[in-house]
Amino acid sequence: MDPSNQYQEQFEKGTRVFQKLFTAWMDGNNWSHPVMTSLVRSSLDGASWFHSSQISGLRQRKLFSPGPRIFLGIERLNYFVWRYQTEGTLIPNTTSSNHYANATPVLEEGEPPSVGWWVEVFLGTRMPLDFDLTAHHFSEEQAEKLSRNFGRLIRRLCARKEIDLIDDLRRTIREHYPAGDDHRISRLKGVICGESTWSPAELELELSALVMLADGLEGPSTEKALLERIR
Repeated sequence: MDPSNQYQEQFEKGTRVFQKLFTAWMDGNNWSHPVMTSLVRSSLDGASWFHSSQISGLRQRKLFSPGPRIFLGIERLNYFVWRYQTEGTLIPNTTSSNHYANATPVLEEGEPPSVGWWVEVFLGTRMPLDFDLTAHHFSEEQAEKLSRNFGRLIRRLCARKEIDLIDDLRRTIREHYPAGDDHRISRLKGVICGESTWSPAELELELSALVMLADGLEGPSTEKALLERIR
C-alpha cells in the first residue's frame, strides 16, 4: 500500500472517531455552543481560544486542522469536569455548577486523558478504549425509516402537550434540543415536519441529542428506549 494512502486513511478514520466522541460528549452533557464556549474560556482562565465556528467544524467534521490551543481547551474543560465530579471543586472562574453539575467527563482507564491523547485520537494514531465506537450503525433504509418514525413520535408528543408545530416548535427545540448548530436545527425541523430524513452518519451523531428532545417532551429517556419506540 502507498504509505500516503495509509496515513490518509488513518487520518480520515481518526477525524470520524473524534467527531463522534466530541459530539456525544457535548450533547450528552447538554451543552449548547455558547455554554461550551463559556466553559472552555473559564477553564483557560479567560483565554478566548475556542469559538462556536470551531465547535461546528468539529461536530460536522469540517475542521481538519484545529490549532493546538483547541485541544488544550477541550482537555482542560474535560479535566475540570472530572475534578468537579470527584472532588466537588468548581471549574475555575465559575461561581456555580449550573451548566456542569451533572456533566460526565471523557475517561481513559478511569482517568481524564491528556492533551496528547485528544490529538492522537484526532489523528487516528490512537483509538479510545472506554468509548463505544460501534454502538449504532444504520443502513440508508434504516436511517430513513427511523427518521420518519422519529418525526411522527415528536408530533404525537407535541400534540399531547398541546404544542403547536407552527407557533411553538422553535421554542420547544430551543428548550430541549442541545445543539445550537443552524444546519442541524433546520434538518431536525424538516424531519419533525416529515420533509426530510437523516443520513446514517447524521442519525448516529444525532441520537444523544434526540433523546434529550424526546425526554423533554416526556417521551423515551434513553437511546435504547428511543430506538425501540421508533424502529
